[in-house]
Amino acid sequence: MVTVGAVKSPLRTLVIGFLGLAAVVLSACQDDDPAPAPSPTASSTGSPSTGDSPSPTESPTESPTPTSGVSPAAGPELHLRVMSVHAPEDFKADDGQVSSQEISASSNNGLLQLIEIEGAADVPLDVSAENFVKSIQGAKDLKRLPNVFLGQYQVESLRFEWTDKGTGDHFDSVLANYDGVAASLSFSVSAGRHRSEPDLFDSVLASVQWLV
Repeated sequence: MVTVGAVKSPLRTLVIGFLGLAAVVLSACQDDDPAPAPSPTASSTGSPSTGDSPSPTESPTESPTPTSGVSPAAGPELHLRVMSVHAPEDFKADDGQVSSQEISASSNNGLLQLIEIEGAADVPLDVSAENFVKSIQGAKDLKRLPNVFLGQYQVESLRFEWTDKGTGDHFDSVLANYDGVAASLSFSVSAGRHRSEPDLFDSVLASVQWLV
């Protein structure tokens, strides 16, 4: 079984392509009648979609949850212009960047990537969630989880998880829109590690800090 943590070049490029698309989901769609963005949160929350049955694009019924209750990850720091985040302790920063908008760290069974796209529009979170779900292919059991509040400014952010149909690896993704930047944070580990350390991504999220 090939694990995502091997960080083979084609796989890393594939994940970067997916994350770039996720960032575009946040930055490319402008609300027709946007309300002034609250501060410090840089995204608005739209109304939940209605229907007879829930879907991954609907707002979760639970209230947005913070990432408190777990110790912040203390591995290598990844940072670009607006976000800083730490990988788990056994991860190592990857040499070289595919672009100036991407940075990553990896282990033998995991990968953490941060991507930032400048010029993001203020898009309602529910609209971004719907666009994100439409953009994902090859995912099994894709779920939109309750929104999370990240960093010292508690920026409300989208959160998703799914399983890769091909490898069985577990994926988590968080999308935030802050200070005109669409930030995408993606975390993937082998199925076995996810089962043994289900709170690993929560520790990564608990380490997020905003740099501006």
